[in-house]
Amino acid sequence: MPWFWKYQAWLAGTGAFFIFLILGIPFLVLTGWSPITKLPAGPQAEPQVRLELAGETVAELAMEEYLVGVLAGEMSPLSPEEALKAQAVAARTFARHRQQAGQPLCPTVNSQVWRSPAERLERWGADAAPRYTARLAAAVNATRGEVLVFEEQIVQAQYHASCGGRTEAAAAVWGGDRPYLQSVTCPEAQTPGAPAETRFRPADLDERFGTAIAALAPQVRPGAVQVVEKTATGRAQKVKIGREEIAGTRFRAALGLPSTDLTLAWQGPDLLVETRGRGHAVGMCQAGAKLLAEAGSTYDQILAHYYPGVTIRRDYP
Repeated sequence: MPWFWKYQAWLAGTGAFFIFLILGIPFLVLTGWSPITKLPAGPQAEPQVRLELAGETVAELAMEEYLVGVLAGEMSPLSPEEALKAQAVAARTFARHRQQAGQPLCPTVNSQVWRSPAERLERWGADAAPRYTARLAAAVNATRGEVLVFEEQIVQAQYHASCGGRTEAAAAVWGGDRPYLQSVTCPEAQTPGAPAETRFRPADLDERFGTAIAALAPQVRPGAVQVVEKTATGRAQKVKIGREEIAGTRFRAALGLPSTDLTLAWQGPDLLVETRGRGHAVGMCQAGAKLLAEAGSTYDQILAHYYPGVTIRRDYP
């Protein structure tokens, strides 16, 4: 048997290998393959948002389109441009974090307030709606795909309407600490608003908390309803109601109060509750962001102030 028959398999394999080197690799390179970037990396395609509306209605829309409606629901269209950009990044980050966690998005404060084109038209009128929408869209487009990350993870970008001068740490509100959701100073302290006042009858308290405040003598009631523990920023951490001590957040929710930055006082037969600020006070203060923008801060500086330690990353092109 000729010697080359013994090695015909080896020769065939070697020939195929060299043919691949000569023809195959150039073809793969031309079609976009690279031995260094075999797996997709970096920004991905723009995500779609599944928005759960009233009833069982679901709207499907692109993220950037969705964000225009969020800015319309969360901010005034006349807010400073840099404040609108900061809100766009925070809202995009909030939405992406919920998507990754498998949590739904709705058009209310349970996630982010979103206004449809029809709602914007009704709210702003035919003359202003196109102009205001274009201004919000410009802020969204200027930050397209940008999200906040901490240690390479998209953060929980909480935000609220008004903190009254200092934001609250997430641990004080929800019990879970986040390095980027700490208490920070806010320029809103320079322009404090008047406290909001709400009155409640003892019967109202009994109905909402299952207590018997109405049966108590008037002089005993102040001891039956009082703030017994405060956070480091002075907000109600625990409130005594009847014989029970409950979280300040639960007290706020049950009475529909604007915030937990509150004081209690009995005036005649009624409980007077004074509150400052609006919202949970964690993360970016929208009122403070406007003031920072008016003072010359850029949107990335605003975000760095309210979310210490985060960086901005482009999540999709």
